[in-house]
Amino acid sequence: MDKLKAAYASLNEVGLARDHYVEIGYYGTDLLRFAGGFGKFVEKVNAGETLGAEDIENLNKRLEGFYKNYDYQTDKDVFTAIMPIYWNAENNEFKPDILNSEKQKAVVYPVEWSEKTYSSSILGKQEEFQKRIDKDATKAMKALSKDPVFILATTLSSFYREKIAPRYNELSKNIEELDRRYLRMIREVFPERNYYPDANGTLRLAFGKVEGMNPADAITYEYYTSLEGVMEKYVPGSDEYDLPEKLIELYETKNYGKYAQDGQLRICFIASNHTSGGNSGSPVLNGKGELIG
Repeated sequence: MDKLKAAYASLNEVGLARDHYVEIGYYGTDLLRFAGGFGKFVEKVNAGETLGAEDIENLNKRLEGFYKNYDYQTDKDVFTAIMPIYWNAENNEFKPDILNSEKQKAVVYPVEWSEKTYSSSILGKQEEFQKRIDKDATKAMKALSKDPVFILATTLSSFYREKIAPRYNELSKNIEELDRRYLRMIREVFPERNYYPDANGTLRLAFGKVEGMNPADAITYEYYTSLEGVMEKYVPGSDEYDLPEKLIELYETKNYGKYAQDGQLRICFIASNHTSGGNSGSPVLNGKGELIG
């Protein structure tokens, strides 16, 4: 138990550093994660190679996939809001030097730094970035190696891989080994108890019936919902309840093809299966092993 306590105490510090990188440095803003994906192209160019047709095709796919849902101002606002958490982390052993140096450069941080960083980066400027790649992809990647967002993203990533991940993995492995010893002792001391396995990462099977319910007096829920219910909630222009014209047209014409059942298009169903966290998206099979939802 003393070893477990010591291991967890050590893990807390490096674990927080890991969370800072994962939640802020990687998943925090779209542009940082986007920038990190160009590393292999930049490395290739800096090694003196010229990008080929396949490289350029992959670059264009990256740009097309990213910018179609990207909002520059929102991303910059998120950057401004969350980077100070990383900046102000107290333990410099697990914090890249670039964060301290950038913090010192900013007269009024974090607004000034985020404004400067985003405005001077090519990555947030779709048309300009696309033109540079179309003109000379190799030269564009060469220039990207000096881009402030690319530098920040790759510096944070390298620091994490070299300084944080190895220590975190070492401590986690130690805790796992101690946990196994602890549980083995518990089972020896209390052999009469029933012990359930850790189901994380394993195949889980639940069963039940597809059926409706009566949650209260005189209230009955069918076992399925239909497109009629979707139309009842329809609110033109609403963020949540607007519908595409094609769907409305299909509803009005009842043109459901082979998916129609008793003149309806059924959408979802409820069942008495046991569910738990991690079940989302699991397949539902009938008694014949056929996929039904």
